[in-house]
Amino acid sequence: MSETENDTVICILTEKIHRLERHNTEIQNELEKARAISLENCLSLLRLHQVLLVYTGTESLEHLTNQLEHAFVNKEYGWLIANQTLGHLFNLNNSPLEDNEREAFRESVKGGTHRW
Repeated sequence: MSETENDTVICILTEKIHRLERHNTEIQNELEKARAISLENCLSLLRLHQVLLVYTGTESLEHLTNQLEHAFVNKEYGWLIANQTLGHLFNLNNSPLEDNEREAFRESVKGGTHRW
């Protein structure tokens, strides 16, 4: 093959690689959107059936957000899980309960490790 032919082949292959990379990025974006919709539907369905996520910690919701984002940072869903979960989360700290009632509830679930 001549040098001109080699340059042509390299140019064509380079363009094809760029097209495939763009296509891969588009597919990744579509996958992320589909996961977001799927997770949102799952969490909404749970709430529809009166299954609630309740944050029983004493830290701020901002602290919880940071914890969730760090917990899932290396996972496939990453920030998506944290963001979608927070949208369906009830914060015990904001409940209309008295402080002693909140503490009793916290103690009864022992940070989420105790089930009734």
